[in-house]
Amino acid sequence: MAMAASTAPTAPPLTPSRQNHLLVLAVILIALFGLRELSLAMSATSLGFDEAQYWAWAQDLAFGYSTKPPLIAWLIAGTTSLCGDGMVCVRLPANLLHIASAALLYVAGRRLYDWRVGFWSAVFYATMPATAVSSYLITTDVPLTVFWCIALIVFHVHANSPRLLTGVVLGLALGIGLNAKYAMIFFVPCAALYILFTPRAWAVARAPSTWLALVIGAALIAPNVLWNLSNGFATLDHTVSDNMEWQGLILHPKDMLEFIGTQFGMLGPVIFGAYLVILATGRRTQKPEEDRFLLFMSLPVFLLITFQALMSQAEANWSATAFPAAVVLVAAHLTMPRHRTSFIWSLSVNGAVAAVILFGMMLMTPSIVPPRLLKPVYQIFGGEDLRQGLIATLDKTELNTVVVQGRTLTAEVIYALRGTRYDVRAYLKSETAPAHDFERIRPWTPDMPLPIAFVRSKASGAPDFLPGRKSIIGKVDSPSFGTRYGALDVWKVEAEDTGQGD
Repeated sequence: MAMAASTAPTAPPLTPSRQNHLLVLAVILIALFGLRELSLAMSATSLGFDEAQYWAWAQDLAFGYSTKPPLIAWLIAGTTSLCGDGMVCVRLPANLLHIASAALLYVAGRRLYDWRVGFWSAVFYATMPATAVSSYLITTDVPLTVFWCIALIVFHVHANSPRLLTGVVLGLALGIGLNAKYAMIFFVPCAALYILFTPRAWAVARAPSTWLALVIGAALIAPNVLWNLSNGFATLDHTVSDNMEWQGLILHPKDMLEFIGTQFGMLGPVIFGAYLVILATGRRTQKPEEDRFLLFMSLPVFLLITFQALMSQAEANWSATAFPAAVVLVAAHLTMPRHRTSFIWSLSVNGAVAAVILFGMMLMTPSIVPPRLLKPVYQIFGGEDLRQGLIATLDKTELNTVVVQGRTLTAEVIYALRGTRYDVRAYLKSETAPAHDFERIRPWTPDMPLPIAFVRSKASGAPDFLPGRKSIIGKVDSPSFGTRYGALDVWKVEAEDTGQGD
């Protein structure tokens, strides 16, 4: 290959020269990071209940939580200790780690193919719809993807020449990734299938460093396993029971087709379409072994989640661990001269979508977005209305304890009242086992002291199950927050034998 060919015939449009491609890529990624942070700072959005829940976890660090492993809370605790508890700071790791994942895919593309594939793998990943949206939301998929990318690169090195160093790094990536999200476990069967069907890689299965990687990964997730043991397997139960929701052998072909359709929206229509064409036609690049490796590191995940959708339902992001290998594979194909048109379409469509999302974050408010369009993003509006409404009501009282019922509303009220004097607690019925973290960490039971403020949906009526005298002292109502809960009533609950609130 000619080293000096800055605009070689095989290079797709807009490809920089080999000499300055790293500088160009750095400028693109840094610009995307900066623009997304700016649009987030200018947006009218607030933390959704999942994000508020993760922030609340970060106030009580542990080795596990009821719905997710602990890494997301540790990340938020780290960033908020540096820049505060505001929405932009809480979400900062999302944007930062997506840029890191893009950089890692440059490394993966360059190692498996060449610098051009590495460059466009990074650009494709950074601009695809899933990344463009997820950069504004702090979710467990974000750190998971980083460690999956690390594992992908290191496993490719390890599969060709197993060494102690690659075994250690692979084990660290597996273990930390599992602490981000249990979906990291998908890496093990993907790698095992690749080894099983690749005779030249069979020696990897016998290498001590491979088993060392598994031991390190197991050791790093062990504290979370022990936490689950002492908490009734809360996270595992949520992952299996609440998410899988299998109902015998009843099939859901409509849900399966809907899931497949969502993947066009996640990766972009051209990228996922090209991936399906590669599968259907068996097309290969000039490095068919690398194509094959990437198929093994992505296709099993797509198939598994598609099967889950057929058996019950599946969210679009559940296949996120398949995206890194799929993006590199498609980039390797689209940078070939015969796919020039598809390359231009992919770059144009995903770039346009990324730009729409960027400016949409700056401009979108509940007042200008039709309710039908607002519904998919309803949970990221109204947090400031909730905060101002609650503070305006509670500051007129001498009350210090605020009790909320239900995991989602409790999470949002905890975050809304951050930095105030109010002690927010989750209502827990006497002699009842906690159903979520807030009932476990910060419970309020009917035998605890009054008076309190009790926050619940107006539609739920009076909290007659509580002891004492109850009266409405205020309400919180706004079009944005009301999309989720309707109007909220704030009740004062005090002992029967006194009319005083002290």
